[in-house]
Amino acid sequence: MELRTEDVLSNEHQLMLNQLSFELAERQRLTTPYHMSLTPLILVFRLDQKKKELTQQKEALLKESKTKIATMESVKTQIDMLMKVRDAILSICFHA
Repeated sequence: MELRTEDVLSNEHQLMLNQLSFELAERQRLTTPYHMSLTPLILVFRLDQKKKELTQQKEALLKESKTKIATMESVKTQIDMLMKVRDAILSICFHA
């Protein structure tokens, strides 16, 4: 059963109901005797997956941040150059 269809995603109430149903089914599945011994392994696996996802997000954000810093430095340099040109023009105009 698809829990995240277009209709469900546009209906927050149904999305929440589907999420709760999924969590209940997951808990029931994990509390059976066979899965009780696997629960820590599953949790470690899920945590590891989440850590990998977050690490990838962090790396993407750092890359984006470096790009924005480079752009900001370039703009700052251009502004500094424009200010020098403006000062030179003002100096010429008022000393002529």
